[in-house]
Amino acid sequence: MNRGLYLSNLVVTGPNGLIVTRMDLRLEPGQTVALVGESGSGKSMTAKAMTGLLPRGVTATGTLQLDDIEVDLALGPQVLTDLRGKQISLLLQNPFTSLSPVHRCGEQITAALAPDLRRSKDEIRRRLDEVDLPERVARQYPFELSGGMRQRVALAASLASNPQILIGDEPTTALDVTTQREMLDLLERIQGERDMALLLITHDLGIARERANRILVMYAGRLVESGEGADVFTHAQHPYTAGLRDSDPPLKHRLVLLPAIAGSVPRPSEVAVGCVFAPRCDRADDRCRTDTPELNGTTSQVACWKPITKADTPHLIQIATDVQAQNTGTDLVVVKAVSKRFSPSAPLALDNVDISIRLGEAVGIVGESGSGKTTLARCLIGLESFESGNISWMINAPMAQRAQIVFQDP
Repeated sequence: MNRGLYLSNLVVTGPNGLIVTRMDLRLEPGQTVALVGESGSGKSMTAKAMTGLLPRGVTATGTLQLDDIEVDLALGPQVLTDLRGKQISLLLQNPFTSLSPVHRCGEQITAALAPDLRRSKDEIRRRLDEVDLPERVARQYPFELSGGMRQRVALAASLASNPQILIGDEPTTALDVTTQREMLDLLERIQGERDMALLLITHDLGIARERANRILVMYAGRLVESGEGADVFTHAQHPYTAGLRDSDPPLKHRLVLLPAIAGSVPRPSEVAVGCVFAPRCDRADDRCRTDTPELNGTTSQVACWKPITKADTPHLIQIATDVQAQNTGTDLVVVKAVSKRFSPSAPLALDNVDISIRLGEAVGIVGESGSGKTTLARCLIGLESFESGNISWMINAPMAQRAQIVFQDP
């Protein structure tokens, strides 16, 4: 028996052109493969093609082999019905996408089990214990839980059928850094216990470096580089991979200018002839604009006519040595001793908070989920009232002209 999953020559086509082009992917038992790239690169569409969940009007061709089962994706999503949720499971970024708000968590975790096991309290308790959740969660609804607990419920539901392959599509993006690490540690532990393969789709290069055995870099529907773990970024060969790496700023230093890749990922209808990255690449020549490079290599692979080598001069990043706040010295808003409760019996969401922001100044507020960051912002712009304290704006103008807010979820 050939263990593991092999995706061969995947092509995903939408109304406006190719979304994924000739994608090959191998997942071995116990292995973590990270798929990275900008939004619009085709990562999530790859996951949806593997699970038969492509949106209407989008089709897939290619072959998916899991152990000794071979599936022709051109026959339609129904050919994956027997694999989806049973041998291949999907864990999404937002648990509300996969959890029903009107069913208790215990029902949703055991929905994929045999009828006799669904009613077993011992089985529900075991499933909750596996993801470090207390038994009471089985009786609760998703909206009664924190974001981290909801994602653990979604994970337990994804694992209920004991899949061989788990696809995590940005499974920790919406979590704060502490909860994110706990979730990743939990995934790693369960993966080891089950000898399960994990395809981790992420924008977080740090997670990919730290957690993946192998990293695949995707751009405009094509794999442009792949290699063993962190080596993909340490010794990046493709200019796009190097650009992603340099766009991830170091925490130890403040940079004079944050490196960025010029331009944006093309839409399917805009993909040019030749190398898909050529329009944004400062190394591109005439051949890059006319001929399409294929992946070449053994342990590491790159699709590039002019790959980066050790002989190339490394890209220099300027570190700021004298960091000063760019402000006028004039207060814009002053928050003094502000406290807030959401109900008389609830704990304080804000407890005697003092903060001042000056004109031209950039102020960062950090903390775990539930620390009060968003509540403070909503109080600042008048979307929430507060019990005590004072917020003083030093400009006389309507609130809409004083401040605007950009929410996490548009």
